Amino acid sequence: MIRTINWLVFLFSGLIYGSVFISPEQFELSGILALCIPFTLITNFLLVAICWLKSRKIQWAALLSAIAGLYFIPQLCQYHRLSPRTRGIQVLSYNTRLMRSPKTEANTTKKWQYSDQLIEWIAQEPSPIKCFQEFYSDGRWKKLNVSKKLKVKGYHTFVLNYDEYAEDDEYSRGMAIFSKFPIVHQGQIDINEDRLNQAIFADLLIGTQDTLRIYNLHLHSMGINQEQTIREPSKIYATIFKKFKNGQKVRSKQAREILEHILSSPHPVIVCGDFNDPPISYNYQQYCRHLNNAFQSAGNGFGFTLHGPLFFLRIDQQFYSPSLGVEYFETLRKVSFSDHFPIRGKYRLPNTSKK
Repeated sequence: MIRTINWLVFLFSGLIYGSVFISPEQFELSGILALCIPFTLITNFLLVAICWLKSRKIQWAALLSAIAGLYFIPQLCQYHRLSPRTRGIQVLSYNTRLMRSPKTEANTTKKWQYSDQLIEWIAQEPSPIKCFQEFYSDGRWKKLNVSKKLKVKGYHTFVLNYDEYAEDDEYSRGMAIFSKFPIVHQGQIDINEDRLNQAIFADLLIGTQDTLRIYNLHLHSMGINQEQTIREPSKIYATIFKKFKNGQKVRSKQAREILEHILSSPHPVIVCGDFNDPPISYNYQQYCRHLNNAFQSAGNGFGFTLHGPLFFLRIDQQFYSPSLGVEYFETLRKVSFSDHFPIRGKYRLPNTSKK
């Protein structure tokens, strides 16, 4: 009986593990199956332990499945010793939820109150390169003029507004890259989105001769309200499956277009943003084929980036060209002003030596 169970789990594990290498555009359920990988890992290790304790025999099917699953552990959890601070360029990425502070009260005018603490933290945070998703700035109110607060600190700006009538600085809502290094070129990748979800890039002149390309991405959202998911599960869970399945397909197409643009870049790249995909997914694997992931290279723990009921997800990422080096990477979990935690990494250019 146990032997039969082991072989069934072995075959099921092969299907689950292989799902991350199949595009959701070709097999719609691949994204759903990939979510089962952590549970499959645990099941295989438990089977190995049970078989050994019960009969002192190794069940090779379960053991091979457990070994194959080790491939995914570095994508889920990391441990790195903190290295001494060295020369490098610090990059911040943060989904700021339009500078609004989510409140627990439902159906009240205070639910969408703007967060003075969030805006002040953004202005004071020292990273010379900052990428914001769901950015908001309004020059009609002093407290909400985020662009001006950063400009007076020496930042160059590239803001992509999703409102056609919006004017630079006077009313900005969308995506933003702020840099203390000069922006010599900037642009947008058409990913077939017309609202907050966009993809932009800026070429920064570092020193007198190095150029670094920064991408800021906010990929297709599923439109799932975290609070509603907990309060009204019977209503929301019925639609999650469909939204997740369709979202994976859309983001697969977006990943293909973005990677094509990245691979044509004449400069080393750092890719920041809200990817709306967990690490164990087909789309994540596609970025890992060409770029290094900062969390996997220098992060610690699980690196969860969502602040709310779905706290167990890491969907905010920083990827970088293999020619660059990463000194450290961190998820700033004490900065709890938005429904995402900010992430921050420090990078070395190819010709930058350690002190």
